[in-house]
Amino acid sequence: MERIRKYIGFIILIIGFLGLIISNKDLFLKKENNIPQEFSNELITEIEESSNEEMIYVEVRGEVMYPGVYKVEPNLRVVDVINLAGGFTKDANTSTINQASKINDEMIIDVGKKQTPSFNYIETVKIMVEIKGEVNNPGLYNLYPNSRIVDLIEASGGLTALANISSINLAKQLEDGETITIPKIENEEKNTQRMIYVEIAGEINNPGVYYIPESYNLEDLIYIAGGVTEECDISKINWNIVLVLGAKIYIPSYSDEAPIIEEETSLININTADIETLITLPGIGNILGERIINYRKEFGNFQSIEEIMYVSGIKESIYEQIKKLITV
Repeated sequence: MERIRKYIGFIILIIGFLGLIISNKDLFLKKENNIPQEFSNELITEIEESSNEEMIYVEVRGEVMYPGVYKVEPNLRVVDVINLAGGFTKDANTSTINQASKINDEMIIDVGKKQTPSFNYIETVKIMVEIKGEVNNPGLYNLYPNSRIVDLIEASGGLTALANISSINLAKQLEDGETITIPKIENEEKNTQRMIYVEIAGEINNPGVYYIPESYNLEDLIYIAGGVTEECDISKINWNIVLVLGAKIYIPSYSDEAPIIEEETSLININTADIETLITLPGIGNILGERIINYRKEFGNFQSIEEIMYVSGIKESIYEQIKKLITV
């Protein structure tokens, strides 16, 4: 009893202190967790649930900023993991990646690299070909792939007056290392032929004025001018036209109307027609039109349509083409 009395005060103090702790447990929780009372139970539940979730491992390879293995939550998608890896590089090929798909443990996300198109190399590499014979500048030339013989002839300064291209396919595609030889006209009579200027316009790839041997026909001229365009109506071409000095050839299109034979009342008067009217005649270009006008100034009016052949450059071949279209 004496012992109990001795320590009774100390026991009462301890019991009182325990009672104080029990009666104020909410206050202690507030201070310890720093969580408002109304949310504490809910947050504690979420923390406990999240702590129970297992993390998974995903490897990211290839064209991302930071390839490697990432420890992530299992409810993420591929795009989330790629973002963790710093995102795609500029060379990444994203066409084969399903960024919306969900991830799983030990998954490997391999981001490939864009392939460089093969045609970029072809466009920058030229072929080397050689041309010999009757061109103005024979030698070696670097041309783009898919070039034709006509392109090589143009690059070499064009044909000489003695060139014979009757047996050459000017549209043939060139190959690297190939040699093209332009032969010489064998006939001595043709070697002395003169060169003439002719103009070609309309549906032709390279319209303009060409300096060609007088013996060339329309087919030769079309080849030299790069061939006809896709809009050319071949059925409307007069292949019998004779090329003469100053002639102007028009290559028709599908939209061009067929030529109409004019009535006698619409004949062109070669004594009064101006240059614009004269050049509408077949085979009469600017050069021959000017010569007709100069002839009239020097010798007076023509007395008959046959006298137009007195004009230099107008031969019987042209006269046959225009005799039904002119008058005096």
